[in-house]
Amino acid sequence: MNFKGHLAGGLLTGAGISFIAINFDSQVVRTVFTITPIALIFSMFPDLDTSSIPQRWFYRFIILYMFSLALNNEFKFATLIGILVLAPVIDQHRGWTHSFHAAFIVPLALIIVYQFFLSRNHFFENFNLNGIVDCILKYKWILLAAISGWCSHIILDSKWLVKNHAKHI
Repeated sequence: MNFKGHLAGGLLTGAGISFIAINFDSQVVRTVFTITPIALIFSMFPDLDTSSIPQRWFYRFIILYMFSLALNNEFKFATLIGILVLAPVIDQHRGWTHSFHAAFIVPLALIIVYQFFLSRNHFFENFNLNGIVDCILKYKWILLAAISGWCSHIILDSKWLVKNHAKHI
């Protein structure tokens, strides 16, 4: 799949998760403006290891997004995003970033690290299984957007899609 396809997949995934979140969670209104960008980021994430125009636009978007996080005093979250977007360049294209396992493990690991950062402010009182579960529940829509965005990329690249089948034979 090309950049435009993954962009459309990320936007549709984010819009879908936002729609579901609004209908199931009355507390989610502010989060909706975060869900679609997160889905979009993670739908592009697996291809950050290739030098291209989309990669440059992606990093421009990330800089703006991180700036908006900083304006909202979300420095810990901005730090995690910064570390995350550098990770794909440590492997070859279609390496670990194109696996469903990583699509689940990396976002969950980010939540755990984020909970660790939060608990440091409270002398690690909340860094335990209950604190991690609470953090996952608090950020469930963002976590779902990250996993769904990443999975949309893998599905759109998969060889069993008719459009991509000829490329993998």
